[in-house]
Amino acid sequence: MIGLIDCNNFFVSCERLFRPELAGKPVVVMSNNDGCAVAMSEEAKMLGVSRGTPIYQLRQIIRQHNIATISGNHRMYGNISSRVMATIGSIVPDMEIYSIDESFLDLSMWTDGNLESIGHKIVSKVRRDVGIPTSLGIAPTKTLAKIAASFAKKYPAYKSVCIIDNEYKRRKALAMTEIDKVWGIGRRLSKKLRQYGINTALDFANMPIEKARHLVNISGERCWRELNGEPCIDAEEAQPHNKQICTSRSYKKSIDDLELLKEAISIYSESVSRRLRKQGCCARSVTVFIQTNSFRPELPQHYGSTTIPLDEATDDTLTITAAAIKAVGSLFRPGYSYRRAGVAISEIVNRDAVQQNLFSVPGNREKRQRLMKVIDNINTQNSSNGKIHSASSIAPNAIESPGQTQAGQSERGAANGKLLHILYSIVFLLCMSSMSGTPLAIEEIPDTLAEVVNLDEVVVKPRKEHYSKKNNPAVDFVTRIRENAGLGDPYQKDNYNYERYERITIALNDIADSIGVNGGLLKKFQFLNEYVDTSEVTGKPILPLSIKEKVSDIYNRKNPRSTREYITGLRRKGLDDIANQDAIQTVLDDFFREIDLYSNDITLLSNRFVSPLSKIGPDFYKYYLSDTIVVNNDSCAVLSFVPRNNATFGFVGRLTVPLHDPTMFIRHVSMTLSPKANVNFIKSLHIDQSFERLDDGTRLKTSDILTIEFEVIPNTQGLYAQKYTTYDRHNFNESDRPELYERLGTTYASADAFLKDNAFWEKRRGSEISISEREIGSLISDLRSVPVYKWAERVIGILVSGYIPVGKKDKVEFGPVNTLVSFNDVEGTRLRIGGVTTAKLSKHWFSRGYVAYGTKDKKWKYAGEIEYSFNEKKRHSREFPIHSIRLSHKYDVDAVGQNYEFTNPDNIFLSLKRMKDTLMIYQRTTALEYTLELENNLSVRAAMSHVRQEATRYIPFAYSDGSHINHLDFTPFIISLRYAPGEKFMQTKSHRIPVNHDAPIFQLTHTYAPGSKLGGAKYTVNKTEVSFQKRFWLSAFGYIDAIVKGGHVWSTSPFTELLIPNANLSYTIQPESFALLSPMEFITDSYAVFDMTYWANGAIFNYIPYLKKLKLREVFSFRGVWGHLSDKNNPLHNKWLPQFPMGANPVSMTSTPYMEIAAGIDNIFKILRIDYVWRLTYRNTPGVDCSGLRIALHFKF
Repeated sequence: MIGLIDCNNFFVSCERLFRPELAGKPVVVMSNNDGCAVAMSEEAKMLGVSRGTPIYQLRQIIRQHNIATISGNHRMYGNISSRVMATIGSIVPDMEIYSIDESFLDLSMWTDGNLESIGHKIVSKVRRDVGIPTSLGIAPTKTLAKIAASFAKKYPAYKSVCIIDNEYKRRKALAMTEIDKVWGIGRRLSKKLRQYGINTALDFANMPIEKARHLVNISGERCWRELNGEPCIDAEEAQPHNKQICTSRSYKKSIDDLELLKEAISIYSESVSRRLRKQGCCARSVTVFIQTNSFRPELPQHYGSTTIPLDEATDDTLTITAAAIKAVGSLFRPGYSYRRAGVAISEIVNRDAVQQNLFSVPGNREKRQRLMKVIDNINTQNSSNGKIHSASSIAPNAIESPGQTQAGQSERGAANGKLLHILYSIVFLLCMSSMSGTPLAIEEIPDTLAEVVNLDEVVVKPRKEHYSKKNNPAVDFVTRIRENAGLGDPYQKDNYNYERYERITIALNDIADSIGVNGGLLKKFQFLNEYVDTSEVTGKPILPLSIKEKVSDIYNRKNPRSTREYITGLRRKGLDDIANQDAIQTVLDDFFREIDLYSNDITLLSNRFVSPLSKIGPDFYKYYLSDTIVVNNDSCAVLSFVPRNNATFGFVGRLTVPLHDPTMFIRHVSMTLSPKANVNFIKSLHIDQSFERLDDGTRLKTSDILTIEFEVIPNTQGLYAQKYTTYDRHNFNESDRPELYERLGTTYASADAFLKDNAFWEKRRGSEISISEREIGSLISDLRSVPVYKWAERVIGILVSGYIPVGKKDKVEFGPVNTLVSFNDVEGTRLRIGGVTTAKLSKHWFSRGYVAYGTKDKKWKYAGEIEYSFNEKKRHSREFPIHSIRLSHKYDVDAVGQNYEFTNPDNIFLSLKRMKDTLMIYQRTTALEYTLELENNLSVRAAMSHVRQEATRYIPFAYSDGSHINHLDFTPFIISLRYAPGEKFMQTKSHRIPVNHDAPIFQLTHTYAPGSKLGGAKYTVNKTEVSFQKRFWLSAFGYIDAIVKGGHVWSTSPFTELLIPNANLSYTIQPESFALLSPMEFITDSYAVFDMTYWANGAIFNYIPYLKKLKLREVFSFRGVWGHLSDKNNPLHNKWLPQFPMGANPVSMTSTPYMEIAAGIDNIFKILRIDYVWRLTYRNTPGVDCSGLRIALHFKF
């Protein structure tokens, strides 16, 4: 399909762009000498103003209707036209500029179902980025596209895009088009056709071809064929009359060589010259423009344009080409890679109206015209065998694919000689003809001339690659880069400081800019079309939903090694304010971590990717020295790399390294995630980094752009995320804030960080943000004015937080909602309602509580607490860091031997269990706690409490002599130390969910409850527990989560206060628990636990053909516990202690530890993990599970 895009009232639209007050008013643009009207607005046309009317005839209408008259500024129109065409070219790579305000577009790469969407995308992008309204017609031929464009402009219902894609639409459009409005017919020919009763385009198209050929000329026959859907007008014939003529192209690969660019410009010069001669005109000026890839901001950018005036108007190819070559030589900048170039000729006059200058050689112009005519005739008659080009443009293939093989270059050189020979022969023949006075006929040119210009296309097909890292200069090259990494490392300086600007944009990706135009549920959201933007990286339409900006001063000290971040500016806008902003920021910071190219691994999206400079790089990647380019006057080598297995966690990209730099400094890196990598929900991921080098060889990162397209389900609406980071004000001085190093934390914010004005942000930004990003606040306001969205946002907020706000001021919230209903074997159906206060009620005083009722045990349970926070809180009391005193009272059931680390025990999803669970007691606890958390993630908790444990019929407190008691009382004092340097977690109102497990976590807890009359306690409790956990990454081979625990009870205590391994009775996979263990199966007073889980990330499946397409991942776990129960705490030997419950049947552990092993498949449907677990020891214990399936649902990249 072919598109014709036409700028609506172009000259008037240009004027309105700079004078918005003219919108909706009648406007007339006058010619250069203000003699006549050359362009009118629609309002002026309705008043009867027509093109070409002398201004003196319009003076009465102008005064009567207050018409604005403007002298034409054609230089400005040309500049805006270039912007329009460049914007269109960013979406449609193959286009033919027809005139200053029209262009034909090749839309063959899009399917019929996508044409309307891409059409609206083009029109809206031009309107948004340039400000010019356009109309687009799409049809099988250029003539039909012209008609479609006129319909798109005339009828508002088309919304600026009209498509003729079937027979019904074609006939209807032709029937509604007058014959004199058909492109290529004209007034004179239309009068003749009307005499034969042909009044519409449909009448003409319905004529027999023989009759059409008889009535009209050859161009009219082409028009007839085009109207019937047969394309027959090529780029050479689709020329405008009395307008600017332009030819330009976008290249598949950028050109950084001046000679190649000159060849391209020469070809375009020949094209415009031929079109100029075909319409019988000459031109007085030649304009050349060249442009780099504006969608690769990490590369040097340049747009150049210049106009060369000619001594006299001409249609001579050699003259126009010489002027164009001169122009491109003045525009070209070494070190820049150009993606687009073009030649335009203007000031076009009729050939017969050319006035020669005083120094013109008599007869020379006529000879050159005859030479051009012969060349044109040869090219026309032998177009299938090849064409004659000027000597500077004889390698068109080089323009399409720079960097040919040597064979291709030699073939090109041979062709150059033949073509030059032909040109010299023709000139010689013409000279002889002019001397004899006899015109040379085209038939007199020998037939062999056509044969020698028959240049066949050379296609190079690669054979199967035999790659080896041995004796590979590319591998040696990357090894040298890695070995020299320390030479330019700024962090090796005593001090290294810089300012960092960071912007994270979240948007809906590839969204149609016609939301709700067809009615339906989205009808009320049509206003979103005004906020649709275009990604500069992907070129797709996006709808920004959230933008977060941060400016920080970063301080690095070598001895002792310390890094501090001082936030000077912070700004957040968007939809995610329905959730905890600090939690979201923590997650985003972890997902989009700082990328260190020189490390072995690159951490992104909570995964580790192998860096191209990793020590294992030569075994993981294939390296190639693929090119040499010039960047900032430096000759640079381009090192390309690709993973050996495209399913692994690696990148495809290239490094640019100056050839003669002893430090092997990397100037730029561009890499993308392998499209077949075993990564979830990622459609594309692109990284661009740029560096500068100081005179001493120190490298400084200047920009870092990470762009990700997320897609949860293929071919559905996805998300777009970009982290744009710039680095400035580098210095190696001592910190101007030395007090930061004395503080415990690593990140601090100034008091006015959220109060910075627009001037601050404009100064710090490395690039302008789009209008849509600026107006995201208006977008949110407009969305929340729609009741449907308002309620949807409220529901999502409840699901995310788990709590329901009460009232508009949100001082109290009910929840959590996942505990409203649950079930267990003791309580039966458990109904619960609870709530918390928020910081909107008080920033220091907080309370929370709940009441619950069991339908089986007929008991009410309850809990309540009041807490004073020494720190002001933003939302709730559990925010990090905690420094508070808390008084609480609780009465509820306690499942002995079961402890869930990251959820509530009455979570409805834990109600389904693999065995009957009745080993519960009732526990009444009153506690006073003091908690102090420091910025370095060291925390101290001290508590004293009174605990009463009440017996149930399932767990009676019975003695060997048959006596029993109803309850046990304790008054424990607890001290707990926890240290987790660098820990990141997502804070909820009740729990902390780890964002990653990279940080080591040490925990030490000691409990002491004196056995005395204090609180009525009968038994002493004195126990110590210690634990350590850490994630260990294995680079390309996944990671291991390791946990070790130990504990010892120093006192003689009842079984409820001993050490009982944690049993998981649900069918879900729960961390830090045993999947096949029964509650209280082992009771110890000394124990040690190990838990190892290996996540292989497809280390096996990625190498199995076909299976690797499923992106499955392997997971293996091995955990165990060894414990010992001393005689003093064993009721069989100590009659002073209550007996173990009959339902528990605890087993005495021997020297053999309890162990279970699991093998599973993770990433099923991207969210499901299924493990099969085996019990390795104590398999003969009655009533236990020896194996079973366990599942988990999780969101993981």
